[in-house]
Order: sequence, then structure tokens, then C-alpha cells
Amino acid sequence: MNKIRKEEIMNKSYNPLGKLGKKAKIVISILTIFVAITFIVVMIIGDSGSSQPTQPLEVKPTCLESYIISQTYVERILKSPSTAEFINYKCMVKGVDIENNKRYIVLGEVDSQNSFGAIIRNAYTINTDYLGGEWSEIKNWKLNILVFDGEVIIDNTMKE
Repeated sequence: MNKIRKEEIMNKSYNPLGKLGKKAKIVISILTIFVAITFIVVMIIGDSGSSQPTQPLEVKPTCLESYIISQTYVERILKSPSTAEFINYKCMVKGVDIENNKRYIVLGEVDSQNSFGAIIRNAYTINTDYLGGEWSEIKNWKLNILVFDGEVIIDNTMKE
């Protein structure tokens, strides 16, 4: 009997599952059909349940994205923006403004050349509101306050 067993194992057509292999194929086929029917039913029920058109969710920018925008504002006031190297930053989301726009405060540091060509490190604070739309477009942001090296450079909070 051992001899037959070894010969069967060596034979490429040997199926160690025997009849269980056929049963497994039937079970897999039935499960596949069940999953397909369930998917179709869920899609039909899901579509008929909502009569209102769905609106895409607007994703608010992350702190990293607000930090990237803050770099644009800082570069605008530097003597040599091409030499700017932004190093440290912290970002806070400070709720929303009156129009329900998300408000960000970014505190950071930048190394750049001054008028004499020396590399100087300056700290900055920027307060912005995200207005909606593509976050990477500067027009979709409102600059409220820009403080550079301890001096208020821009303050749009006092304008009416």
C-alpha cells in the first residue's frame, strides 16, 4: 500500500483533496454568486434610498498645506526670496471665521539673505483663512496677519 501511495503522489494528476476538491469548487462558486447578488442588491437599495443629489465633500486643507501657502506670503516680503530656506514651523487650526472659513495660524522660521548678502534667520507668524477651492491657489486664501521678525507687516483685520 505504501508503494501505491508513493506512486500516486509522484503522479502529476494526483489530487490530494480528492472529492473534497470538487466540493470546495462548488462552495466557492456558490459564495461568489451570493456576493455578486448581495452587491447588486446593495447598489439598487443605495441608489433608490436617496432622492437628493449628493454634493461632493469639500476637503479642508491640512496644516502642511497652509504652511506651504504661508511660505508664499513670506517670500513676497523677503529681500532675496530665491535664497529662502524654511526650516521650522508649527501650525494650528483655530476654528472658523464669521463666514465659516477654516482659520490657520502658522509660526515658522526662514533663513534668507538680507540686503548685505548675509544669511539671517527670521521668525514669522501668519494668520490665514481658507476660502474654499483648490488649496494650492493663493487666491483661495485670505491673509489676515503677517508678523515678520516681531514686526506686524500686514494686518487686514482692521480693514472694513
